[in-house]
Amino acid sequence: MQAQRILLFLSPLLLALTATAGRINGDYRNSELIEASLPVNDTDVTVTVFNVYGPIDVQGHDGDEITVTARNEVWADTAELVATGLAEVDVKVVRHGAQVYVFLDTPYTHFDPVAGELWHSDTCWRRDDCTIKHQRKAYAYRMAIEVQVPQAMSLDVSAINDGDITIQDMHGQRLQVNNINGAIDLSQVSGQTLVNAINQDIHIEYSENPAADSSFESINGDVVITFAGEPNAELVYQTMHGDLYSRFDVSALSPKVTRTSQQKEHGIQYQLDAENRLLVGAGGPEYRFKTLNGDIKIK
Repeated sequence: MQAQRILLFLSPLLLALTATAGRINGDYRNSELIEASLPVNDTDVTVTVFNVYGPIDVQGHDGDEITVTARNEVWADTAELVATGLAEVDVKVVRHGAQVYVFLDTPYTHFDPVAGELWHSDTCWRRDDCTIKHQRKAYAYRMAIEVQVPQAMSLDVSAINDGDITIQDMHGQRLQVNNINGAIDLSQVSGQTLVNAINQDIHIEYSENPAADSSFESINGDVVITFAGEPNAELVYQTMHGDLYSRFDVSALSPKVTRTSQQKEHGIQYQLDAENRLLVGAGGPEYRFKTLNGDIKIK
């Protein structure tokens, strides 16, 4: 699919302000707007959105088309290197069977829809082999991706650096969201939820509680979940340096016990699950929470 590319020129004053705010050393900067769309008549589709440098915003709608608007900002020490960055960095929209991929496309991105592989490395030539390395690129960039998606589709969204992930009004079967250095913010969503944020907070507001097992994990951030009324679920949680807070009445459940060996001299060995288990409402699917340095807040 050919995307429409529109160059956007920034004033010297704006260049100075953004360079200071972003601690940017390049003296030259330019940006472009990239637009693409894909008609999709069926909703039994998973949309994968992948970005490396920049935020992702997904908005659900009741139409039958996926539309993408992305802004690519490139900076470098010369105008020629900026032009190279604008030419090399793009966003592609590709459909393969029941999968639609919206992804950052660069010389450092590998995409194989048949194998289901989508990955990026600024250094390694291959995912499993770093003996051959890319020549270091002489420009930097930030791609902000906005996607409008039919709200009944499932999502698999991931970002790495310099941007949050926000998702609104999505009601597909499954929401899978991963962000390494940015926050995750989901509002008015439903469906099975699998989210992981390494260094920032997770905020989720449900319009309907998940009916399937779901998981919420962050290493260095809080996990804050606002349910659509009291859920009927088992809450399974682990946290090392945080606390769990709940606005709902809960009751403690016994830990799971696993048989680890056959008969020994002193009897059969068993292992107690280290996870804490709570019953909320009438019980139901497992909602798993895990943090290292953050709190878990359920409301």
